[in-house]
Amino acid sequence: MSAVAVSTASAEALAAVLAALVVVSTLAAHCAQLASFQSDDENKVFGIAFSTPVSDSRGAPHALEHSVLELFAELIKGSLATFLDAFTYPDRTVFPTASTNLQAGRWAGNLSIEGVVINEMRGDYSSPDTLHATYSQRALFPANSYQYDSGGDPRDIPDLTYDDLLARRATWERTGMCDGPTEEERLRLLDGYLSTAAGVADLPLPPVPAEKQWQVEAQPLFKEPDSVTEFYPAGGQPQGVASDVAVTSASGGGSGGGSGGGGGGGPPKAYCSLNWVLAEDHWDIATELAASFLDYLLVGTPAAPLYKALIDSGLGEDVIGGGLGLDLRQPTYSIGLKGVDPGGCNEVFDLILSELAALHSSGFNASAIEAAVNTIEFALRENNTGGFPRGLNQYLRALRYWLYGLSPLEPLQWEAPLEELKAALAEGEDVFGPLLVRYFLDNPHRVALSLLPDTGLAAEQAAEEEARLQAVQDELGLAGVDEVAQQAAALQEWQQEPNPPEALALVPSLRVGDLNKSTIIIPTKVTAFSATGTPITTDGGAATDGAATGATLASAPGWLRLDHDLQTNQIIYLDMALDIRGLDPSLLPLVPLFCDALTQMGTQQHDFVQLTELIGQKTGGVSVSPFVSEWKGKVDDPQAYLIVRGKAVASKAEDMLAILREVLLEPRLDNYGRFEQILLQTRAGVEASIQDDGTPFASTRVDAQRNLAGWADELMGGVSYIEFIRQLSNRLPSDWSQVLKQLEAIWAYAVNREGALINLTGDAGLLADVAPGAQRLVSYTCKAANLYYDAGFNLSQAGTLLVVDHYLSTGFLWETIRVQGGAYGGDASFDLTSGMHLFCAWRDPGLLSSVQAFDDAAMYLAEVVPSNDSVTKSIVGAIGSVDAYQLPDAKGLTALQRHILQISDAERQQRRDVILATSPEDFAELAPYLEAAAEAGSVASVTSPEQLATTQKERAGFFGHVQQVI
Repeated sequence: MSAVAVSTASAEALAAVLAALVVVSTLAAHCAQLASFQSDDENKVFGIAFSTPVSDSRGAPHALEHSVLELFAELIKGSLATFLDAFTYPDRTVFPTASTNLQAGRWAGNLSIEGVVINEMRGDYSSPDTLHATYSQRALFPANSYQYDSGGDPRDIPDLTYDDLLARRATWERTGMCDGPTEEERLRLLDGYLSTAAGVADLPLPPVPAEKQWQVEAQPLFKEPDSVTEFYPAGGQPQGVASDVAVTSASGGGSGGGSGGGGGGGPPKAYCSLNWVLAEDHWDIATELAASFLDYLLVGTPAAPLYKALIDSGLGEDVIGGGLGLDLRQPTYSIGLKGVDPGGCNEVFDLILSELAALHSSGFNASAIEAAVNTIEFALRENNTGGFPRGLNQYLRALRYWLYGLSPLEPLQWEAPLEELKAALAEGEDVFGPLLVRYFLDNPHRVALSLLPDTGLAAEQAAEEEARLQAVQDELGLAGVDEVAQQAAALQEWQQEPNPPEALALVPSLRVGDLNKSTIIIPTKVTAFSATGTPITTDGGAATDGAATGATLASAPGWLRLDHDLQTNQIIYLDMALDIRGLDPSLLPLVPLFCDALTQMGTQQHDFVQLTELIGQKTGGVSVSPFVSEWKGKVDDPQAYLIVRGKAVASKAEDMLAILREVLLEPRLDNYGRFEQILLQTRAGVEASIQDDGTPFASTRVDAQRNLAGWADELMGGVSYIEFIRQLSNRLPSDWSQVLKQLEAIWAYAVNREGALINLTGDAGLLADVAPGAQRLVSYTCKAANLYYDAGFNLSQAGTLLVVDHYLSTGFLWETIRVQGGAYGGDASFDLTSGMHLFCAWRDPGLLSSVQAFDDAAMYLAEVVPSNDSVTKSIVGAIGSVDAYQLPDAKGLTALQRHILQISDAERQQRRDVILATSPEDFAELAPYLEAAAEAGSVASVTSPEQLATTQKERAGFFGHVQQVI
């Protein structure tokens, strides 16, 4: 088989093969297999894949890919393609495109042979992360074509000649005749193009060898484990990259910096990994599913045991390898650490093997297995590929089977194997223990790879290239060098010439008449709520555009909910945008870490591992990230939000809401050890990113000079952010208390429903069910008693009570209700005129626990003697409340009220004197009054039906009267 072509429009075909019409055929004249998948996805996908195994690292497939991309660059000018690109794999080259316009699928064009890839590969070979993957594959497959780099090794690419490329093209495209059935009528268009392409050859194509060379041979499995040591250039300039670019991207460390190479100022570090080939040949879908579950259990989340063991060890900064690899003929596994001391690789290897052995002995806990089942099944059924076309994702998955003689339908048929796997787990079968033994513990095809830094390697490589060029120059002589210069000048002149009209006419393009004249509208219903949660406006369900939504937001005193009635296959998507426009700018660099901390440091109810498993069990994922953007040209007035995202099947929507409440209102921000791990992993990630692709950092840097949104993005994700992360990782041990205060300040500012947006996406019935729970994420609970009547309190003591209430509000209630209980706030207050003493908690997930805290306040006063400093601060706070600033009109109204209520200035002075004279001993004297209030007090709460049901279940009859308000 020399070519594989797939035309697919895939949506739910992945989960329901029977709902799709599938045609698989072999074009008799071309030995090109064809498959077509029909579904209702509007984003149509067309792709061609060639099997392109290699026997060297000169990069012929990559060069061929780039020659076609030259055509794509012209094609995109007149196309509505939602995706148009090309991929070079170790054993195949793929040319996919996607479009919502049917005409865009009718394209034609011949492969050209122009193009160079050496600069791209020089960049790849200057990245330790890329080199690690390259050396891992090379070490695992020493006996087949995977030992070579199909993208090209920069040292070998110059050896690729034009004749070599033509020979490769002939081998890959035309392997002779083959038998097959007649193609159906609906595929004749493609058949006609293939016939034309096969019959016309402007290039001199050498004869094709008789034997078929399109399939990679299987690698024989090792008899014994192996170890390999390789080196990467560290501390010098990367091959072929200007020094100013390298210094900018690695901030003084040069190429190979960062977590792997020490670009943050420390010594260069090592990459250490264990790597396996897991089977003699390609797996079927059932085996692949089981291995995918095992991979998730091992390293699928930061809380997974093998992943966590690696991070907790402190041997390195971040996990590398990627786990299970399924893109080659034989499945692989790679796991390890980067940022390791160069002499520490053996410790990493021993840790991985010992942890795998321990897991085989202990097994995985039930909650982790449940999370794996839910997460993987959710992903399969949702088939959410983000901006990547669904059909293209399915096409690429099909190629993994199709290329090696299996059916392209195999990856679609996962449901029956999944149910069998779930049934085995339900019956208590040890599914994963045997897999640990077979694939890891007893598998001799294992390579221990140590990728070590070499500060002199870059200079050696540069010297080798210089010597090579000098040898060529010496061989050519002056006349030959002059001829090469003339050829280069002629080539440059030819490249600058515009393409002739007759050539451009061969490239298909759309006409204006092919375009949809109407803009695409996303159905949106906007409802505004007051600060107390009362709906005050609605657009009646009409679709709105951005301007209308913005106008509503500007006028809303509380918050907004946006509903989008879309078909989501019984999945609810919830986004919550928390307004951070007034956040202290000095806190901006810490915001991305704060977002990670919310979901990766645990809560008051669950530790980090438990929370991760809970999210996996009940949802399709929960995430938090910052969003900052200028709008309508307002460069000095950006929009800024934290976006909290969650998704779940309808039956688990309430579970998702409960998790969001917990994550937002009960975070454990004080977990130093976990925060340090997140920080080090973030550092490793951003430093690797700038080495792999510096373009986003450069664009952000430029944008930061022109508008506030760009400046904020720079602080939260640009070069300035990298510098902040590096500095923070160095000072964190000595400055943790200050960092914790800053994290808490971000949390206190952001987790506030006023100005928030709640965004719900799902079908109409599902939105109606979920919306009430989404808008009532928390409870508002108060307990009150009349101290005059219920406790015999004397007004003359009111000054002391004002001090005590401030003390409780900023101390005991803060710690128990907010810090420990996760509520947004809580306080104590006293109404002098009525005698009502009030405890309140707002945006509170723990209704009963807050009421208990109210009742425990009396005991706290009786048993804990406040320090003089605490009393002084409470007095100051009480006076601040009494002397609250008022404008003239407010002063006039207050005087009128005092006259009506007969509150004299002398009485007010006496109360002030009591406030100023309050002592630590006075606090305990008020404890009996609050104890009496606890016994006689009443509770009222504005809460959700779910919280109400939970409260009544835990304390039967706690609420004697219930009234539905919304």
